[in-house]
Amino acid sequence: MKYAYVLRVGGFNASLGEYRFYDIEVFTSEKKLRAAVANRIKVNKGYEVDYELTKKEDYKNEWSQLVNYKCLSSDGREMKIRYELLKKVAH
Repeated sequence: MKYAYVLRVGGFNASLGEYRFYDIEVFTSEKKLRAAVANRIKVNKGYEVDYELTKKEDYKNEWSQLVNYKCLSSDGREMKIRYELLKKVAH
């Protein structure tokens, strides 16, 4: 079975009180997905990083994970970023 590894990128919208996703990337391996996430957090000088396994479907070997962290925007304001990592069966 082949899998696709998906990264959804979002930011916290204070006026709505929720995370809004605005970008998506697809990777061919979990290693590449995790390296991209680690690099993004490093480049953004992220702190208070929280990894949370949200769902695992053993019968398909699929999973999803949320990664939340804080960083500073270019004008010095604190931002909350969320990544959703997904492993899905490629059809």
